[in-house]
Amino acid sequence: MQDLPVLMLSLLSDDYLFFREGEIAWDGKRHSIRGIQANAPKLDELSAVAEEGGFDDISDLHNFAALLAVS
Repeated sequence: MQDLPVLMLSLLSDDYLFFREGEIAWDGKRHSIRGIQANAPKLDELSAVAEEGGFDDISDLHNFAALLAVS
């Protein structure tokens, strides 16, 4: 399994995952992330990336990405 923060940044930069407007907020002290989205046209590719990354499926990867983004 590759470095998980690097995987997350790669998925964002390669447009597999993205944030909608309003899903990242600043409260004056810290950021909060309310959601993260998978790019529908890239779901087949994302499934392969998830399996190569050691995740069970896209849902498992998505849940990890959401947790990593808020930690």
